[in-house]
Amino acid sequence: MFAPILCFVLLINASLAKITLTIGGVFDIDTKEGLANSAAMIPIVRMAIRDVNACPKTLTDYELELDIKDAKCTVGDAIHVFTEFIREKKKKLMILGPGCSESAEPLARGCPYYNLVQVAIANANPALSCKNFFPTFMRTIPPEHFQNQGRVAMTKLFKWKRVAVLREALDTYQGLANDLVKRLKGDGVTVSLYESFEKDPELQIEALKKKDLRVVFGIFSEKAARRVICVSYRKWFYGPKVVWILMAGGYQPKWWTHKDVNCTEYEMRSALGNHLSTEALMIGTDKQETVAGKTVQELYDEYLMELSKSPHKDKDPHRDAAFAYDAVWTIALTLNKSITVLQQQNMTLEEFDYNNTCMRKTFMKYAKTLSFQGMSGLVEFYKNSDRLSLLNIDQLQGNEYKRLGTYSMSKKVITAQQGQTALWEGNKPPKCQIKKLRLQRYLPENVVHFMDSLFAFGIVLSTAFLCFNFNYRNVRIIRMSSPNLNNIIILGCILIYASGILIGIDEENVSAKVNAKVCQASTWVASFGFTMAFGALFSKTWRVHRIFLKKTQRMIIQDYQLILIVVLLLIVDTCILLTWQLTDPLFLAIRKFPTEIDPVSDIAVYPFQTYCTSNNESVWMGLVFGYKGFLLVFCTYLAWETRKVHIPALNDSKQIGFAVYNIVVPCAIAIPLLNFLKSHTNLVYALSAVLVIFCTTVTQCLIFIPKEGQFEVALLLSGTEDRNFSDLIVKRSTAL
Repeated sequence: MFAPILCFVLLINASLAKITLTIGGVFDIDTKEGLANSAAMIPIVRMAIRDVNACPKTLTDYELELDIKDAKCTVGDAIHVFTEFIREKKKKLMILGPGCSESAEPLARGCPYYNLVQVAIANANPALSCKNFFPTFMRTIPPEHFQNQGRVAMTKLFKWKRVAVLREALDTYQGLANDLVKRLKGDGVTVSLYESFEKDPELQIEALKKKDLRVVFGIFSEKAARRVICVSYRKWFYGPKVVWILMAGGYQPKWWTHKDVNCTEYEMRSALGNHLSTEALMIGTDKQETVAGKTVQELYDEYLMELSKSPHKDKDPHRDAAFAYDAVWTIALTLNKSITVLQQQNMTLEEFDYNNTCMRKTFMKYAKTLSFQGMSGLVEFYKNSDRLSLLNIDQLQGNEYKRLGTYSMSKKVITAQQGQTALWEGNKPPKCQIKKLRLQRYLPENVVHFMDSLFAFGIVLSTAFLCFNFNYRNVRIIRMSSPNLNNIIILGCILIYASGILIGIDEENVSAKVNAKVCQASTWVASFGFTMAFGALFSKTWRVHRIFLKKTQRMIIQDYQLILIVVLLLIVDTCILLTWQLTDPLFLAIRKFPTEIDPVSDIAVYPFQTYCTSNNESVWMGLVFGYKGFLLVFCTYLAWETRKVHIPALNDSKQIGFAVYNIVVPCAIAIPLLNFLKSHTNLVYALSAVLVIFCTTVTQCLIFIPKEGQFEVALLLSGTEDRNFSDLIVKRSTAL
């Protein structure tokens, strides 16, 4: 009677029995000191296997089994473990682990040859993202270089456009740092310094100081970080203007307090300032429900309990435990998604063998499409099978790290942490560089206006003298002083005054293009004005000298001869200036002044001023001053020779001599002084303007004011008998 019932029960059990799928679990258990150990992950992986097998919606006809082997975080042991997996009769559908780079890489190289998908549990080495070498490698921990996305996003958040990257000279950090530099440059951030160091970073810190770099990304280990920060303190590279962005998420709590550098805890903390840190989100929100139907906190509490009962209870909870838990679910959900597709191809999971490329491609295809809420947050994968996750952005405030926000690798946005703000000295983020302002200096407006008013007064005065000279040109007193030459003197003075106004024009008043034209015009106007005014004085002095040098002979020198001298001098001017302009034209150059730095507002002002020059200005100025200087010296000699002439017929000979002295003496003093002070543009302008106004005005007054006085006297004595010029010469010649 019981036999049929027993057979029925056995048949039911047989129909309900699940097919076992074996996963090869690789952990680093018996490791040497200093190598990564993942033994503390075994309890949470077993816990995940149990949760998957208990889930009614996942792998309903199957159950997962874990075959654990120890790779010891070495290449040799990893190869040995992999060889054992392949030789064993029981096929492994996938490989779970390991957590160490040394053992993960040889496995990742071997798995594709046997169509095995490998899901790593705690390995963020950027090199493993290369699908050309590791086509079946996956991981639930985001690769380190993915964190660079968040680091670059921070530069946008704080508006940093100029940074430095300092890395430890290890292969582990080279790829990560290179990727960071590439991403920064691609985002328009200038990487002004990218250097590595082996043991002593002193030279690199000096370079940071020299280049005034304030935002520094540090890609180095915890031990190297302490050396860098200590050297920064010794070199005074710290304070409110400097901010470090470190990988401190992987460092020990209060890592700066370890006594392996020659700095006190206070010095280390001072040099760190309110530095920033990034790390991948290690575990989800406490109350967040996961794919297993439990909250993150429930899973973590369960993990602590399992760890305490395991053979590895002496180990601390592994910081990457949540990634290991999610790795198991990644395998389970990938297999679950593949079932239907494989059935359409008349295949089942239990039929997997190491030659089944089609099944491996199916696994990889559907693994990339996964999206589930895991213990470490939302689990999604990039197109190259790397994990997309959240990146924590923390800041050291006091002696604790405070969460400022998170960066979503999938959405590429930073979400601020509610109730938490960044803490900065001065209540604002450090500037990536001192603010540089180019400040164009102009001639002082009040000085220019004052000088222009004096120039205008001079022009009015010259115009008055010109009108007087023209209206009374036929009056004997005026006529005897050569009014035509006097007119040339006055016109020359007007041009000199006008050149003074032109010199005072700069880009504050007109455009740079117009100012360049004014620059050229002022040289022509000043040169012609001087030649006309002084040339006429020279010719009149020369006539007096010639007449009284031949005092025993009768000599008449007409005005047209003197005017011809002025014309010849103007022709010389024209030849020099035209050659100058055609071969070496004047242009506006920039004169830079010492930088002015305001440390409080962190602003550097770079003053500059435009000035008129040419490539060979000294040559041309030497040529112009040379021949005009010769005329000045020669005219001075002639004036000295005729200093005792007091003849009414030559009624302005004495005044002409004074006028010549008035020009020669100030020019002899001022021109060398102005050349010495040419870098002081404002002072040069003021002295030049005073020189022009003084010499020009005094020269006119010396020549024309006495004539007006004589004219008034002549009006009173209008009945006096006129004497001709030759009589006067005869009468006064004995007085010489």
